Amino acid sequence: MSNTSIPNLLTVQQFIAKHSAFRLGGIRKRIFDRATNGFDDYKVIYKDGSRVLIEEDNFFSWLKNRNEIIDKIHSTRRCFKKVKEIDRLMSLANFNDNTTFEDYDTGYASRSYMS
Repeated sequence: MSNTSIPNLLTVQQFIAKHSAFRLGGIRKRIFDRATNGFDDYKVIYKDGSRVLIEEDNFFSWLKNRNEIIDKIHSTRRCFKKVKEIDRLMSLANFNDNTTFEDYDTGYASRSYMS
């Protein structure tokens, strides 16, 4: 006898009833897109004939990983927006490759922008 645990499988309706934060349409959409959204990688979906079963633990592992990836994307976007804002401010202050930080601190870059 193998030492593997039995997965906690739920039908879509059972999953929705147990976890009311999720909606039927959202779960069905994720099942439909399972080849591209990572469900297959995490083995979230099992099929028994025409019955679709959700492996509960794998679903929440997938969701946690997905949220970590989304957080990294948002963090990268925030950094990118800051870089774009710095570039915009530097261009407004006429701060270019030939201007040194000392020039900027003494107001040279600002004076040349203002004149």
